[in-house]
Amino acid sequence: MPPKGQRLYRLAPTTPHPGLSPACPPAKPPVSETSPAISVAITVLVALLALTGFGVYTAFGPPSKQLTDPFDDHDD
Repeated sequence: MPPKGQRLYRLAPTTPHPGLSPACPPAKPPVSETSPAISVAITVLVALLALTGFGVYTAFGPPSKQLTDPFDDHDD
């Protein structure tokens, strides 16, 4: 019982949508129905990582032995 001077309000019962069962939440869409922006972002990220890896390999890996210093070649 509510204190004197206050009213107790009750919410009307809600009914679920006829096609949805409250025990089963809606399923996530398959990967093919997701936003194409995700695919573009992943492609750009992979390309960026590949170019960075190639640059590090060229600068510090075995191919770096063939690199020359242009400042040493044109010493005045």
